[in-house]
Amino acid sequence: MLFLKKKPAQMILVLKNRPEGIYLSKLALEAGATYVYTTKQIDIMKAIDLVIVEPKGKFRIVKLTDLGRSVESAVDSVMKFEKPKAQEQQL
Repeated sequence: MLFLKKKPAQMILVLKNRPEGIYLSKLALEAGATYVYTTKQIDIMKAIDLVIVEPKGKFRIVKLTDLGRSVESAVDSVMKFEKPKAQEQQL
């Protein structure tokens, strides 16, 4: 499942904070993933209608769709649940 993986979930959360969209390369940087990995994940998200990708010159802007925004709220809830567990493991 795509969103049970940390980096794709992080990409969704980055997009949540950028309703105007974000450059694909900047998304990769902020999500802590490589450009190639991010491109592949965005292609998957685009295929299931979670994001739209708009060309802007030689760059591509990624935005969440309405469906993507609904998924984002679920991902956000799951990530909040995981943070306390991760902190407990560090102790």
